[in-house]
Order: sequence, then structure tokens, then C-alpha cells
Amino acid sequence: MPEKILDFEKEDMQKVLAWQWRQVRAALKRASRIKFYKDLFQKEKINIEKIKDFKGLELIPVTTEEDLRADSYSFLGYPMKKIWRIFATSGTTGTPKIIFREPISPERPEILSVWINIFRRFRFWPEKAAIMRPAGGLAASGPVTAKIMELLEIPCITLSPESEAEKTAEVLLAVKPDLLVVSPSFAALIVYELKKKKINPRKLGVRAVISTGEALRANERFYLEKELGARVINTYGAADPSVWIASECEKKGMHILPYTSYVETVDSSGRKSDEGELLVTPFANRAMPLLRYRLGDRAKLDGRKCACGRKLPRITALERREKPTALKVERKIVRLPLRKILTQLADEEPKISSFFNFHTDKVSGRARLIFEADFYRLKKSARKKIEDSFKKKFLSVLESREKGMGKAMRLEVKLVPIGELPRRAAKLVSQLTET
Repeated sequence: MPEKILDFEKEDMQKVLAWQWRQVRAALKRASRIKFYKDLFQKEKINIEKIKDFKGLELIPVTTEEDLRADSYSFLGYPMKKIWRIFATSGTTGTPKIIFREPISPERPEILSVWINIFRRFRFWPEKAAIMRPAGGLAASGPVTAKIMELLEIPCITLSPESEAEKTAEVLLAVKPDLLVVSPSFAALIVYELKKKKINPRKLGVRAVISTGEALRANERFYLEKELGARVINTYGAADPSVWIASECEKKGMHILPYTSYVETVDSSGRKSDEGELLVTPFANRAMPLLRYRLGDRAKLDGRKCACGRKLPRITALERREKPTALKVERKIVRLPLRKILTQLADEEPKISSFFNFHTDKVSGRARLIFEADFYRLKKSARKKIEDSFKKKFLSVLESREKGMGKAMRLEVKLVPIGELPRRAAKLVSQLTET
């Protein structure tokens, strides 16, 4: 166990912010030596010596993922020989982003402190861990988490269930880890594979599931806790800036983890606000300085003291980034936040997975909406009832956005077994396709 551990769980926020400012101040100095911020500070006439507090930090323009895509190497703050790992996105949505990661060591305890305090929040220390991550894409959290487990002397196995879910389930049954670090849809897939073999998922011996990589929904928590007999712990992080931003306490408050980054929310005009777009300034990866990095997600921060006793701000509302999908029905087009709408539908049923496909045919105008569901607890009549209900509600939403479109759309809604829809590399994202 590392000797130097940060613990701000019950500290006054003024003390926490004073410590964070020292870290951000050092990050500012590191940033001033790399090409991207040298150019930015010169262009905006910013003198970092005059930035004395977080208010001054707000003078720095936000950094975006487009900046990172344009030239990742302009953010490199270490000589290449000192880089521990290089991660890259798949580039499916544009030029790949390259992420450089410094070595993780006990001498720099920020990331280790994140995990130790997550475990402490639940009075739980794992004996064996399984880290399940996608085979493709950035996937930075997998190797980083595995290294953390090594330093914490927790034996772990890393697996990629997107390629061989059945084999992964068999390996987990043999290893019997008491901790899973996994996205909710991967976890549901493993549970389903075990149930297909008529094996009780509780035989895995899992005591805790740390949910990562995707938003955890209420129905997924219900499903996984019921099937695994384990506590599901929600976390929120970001791979690009290499930070864990928040995790739950025993009262289910999503408290900020202040150990790896400074978090702020800004309104539409860019002013600091308790609710708005999330920006992070990480300071635990010195190989790649980022200042006020825009995640694209929106959050509401609550600074009131939690029932658990912590004064760390809580994220009480989180809205993941989503570009509206243009939906064409006959000659009309309406733009909808489809993932949000379909996720809300799925939340109504604990037996529905987080994975779905919405397919539209531009020629015929037909649309097909497919949700994955736990068939072991759904009779045919129950499936039909859910399908009819989802269809009616979705068309109602469409009609409310554009009169006449709900009646005009030719929509089929279908439930299929978990795992039937193809998994794509990188995160398990819901699929929206057009042909």
C-alpha cells in the first residue's frame, strides 16, 4: 500500500480548493511550455503570472477535442522516452485523438487516491478484480486501472467481452473475482451468457461492480444488483484528460473526486455557474497538460453537505453529450435527441438492456427500433406489451415535435435477447443507423 494517500473526503472545501489551486498553478506552468498553449497565450495576450486564483483561470479559453484532433503532439509535455503509454481513438468520427500518459507510481498518489477513496466510501477492499474493457478505441482506463490494481497489490485479470462474451463468462467463473470494473452493458452481457448456460450469476462471487465507461441507468443497477447479488457503484470519468471525475458515496450521492482534476461548470455565455457545461483541468497526467478541457457533457453541481458527511460537491444531474439525429418521415425532417428519448423509454423496464439499435431506411421510410432484453424474465405476451407501449410512446414524442409525423412514420419495435446486436469497438454505444 502506498504511504502517501490524499484524503479530502470529509475536509472543508476551502482546504480542498487551496490544494487544488496549487496543482492547477503547476499545470499552468507546464502548459506554458508546450506548443499549443504557448501559441494560445501569445494570441490571447495571456500572462499566466497574473493568474492568481480560479477566477483568473476563467480568462483562458476552453480547450476542445477538435484542438486535440488537429495536433495531439502540440500538447505533448514530456520527451517521448518518458512516456508510459500512448492511447488513440479509432477515428470513426474524425481524425484520431492521441493521448500520452505519464507513468503511474506511488510517488505521485493522485490516481491511487481516487481508487482508495472509492473503496473506502463503501468500506470494501477487493481480493481479486476483473477489468473488462473494449478491444478497440481509446480504452485508456483499462491499462491505467490495471496498473493501479498492481500498485495496490490487488490481483486482477483484464478481459474484452465484446469479442467472446461466452468465453469471458467462463473465465470469470473460474477466477471468481469479487470486484468487476465494467460498463453496464458489458456486465449485462456476461450475466446473460451465464443464464443461457443455466448458471446462477451469483456463483461468480462478485461483491461489488464499479460501473464505468457508460452512463448507469436505474434499470441496469436494479438488474445487475438483483442477478449478481452485488453492490453497483456508479463512477464518472473521461478518457481524453485521463481523469476520474466523480463516484458515489454510500448514500448514492455522486461526489466529485478532487484528486486528479479541477472541475467547473459554465453557462451558455461561458460564465461559471452551478449548472452547465462541464470543463476539467487535469493535473495528474503531466505528460499532456490540458486546461479547461470541454467534455461536452452537462452537469448540475450541488455544494451542500451530503447525508454521508462529505462536503465535496455532488453531481445531481448529468446529461451526456449528444448531437441531435435528423429523422426524415416522408418529406419532413425533425431533429431529435434520440439516445436520450430511447434511454428514457428503456429506463421504464428493469429487464431492458442499455443497448439498442435504431435503423431507418431512406428509400422505404421504414424505421426499426430494437432493444435488447432479458428474455429469461419476459414471456412472449409481456414482450409484446412492452413493444406496443414503446412504439406508442415514441410516436407520441415524434408527434409532439412535428405534427403529423407520429402518424406518418412506419415503425417496428422489437425486443431481442441480450448480446444479439453486434458490439462495436470502443465504448458500447447505442447504434443509430441509416441506409
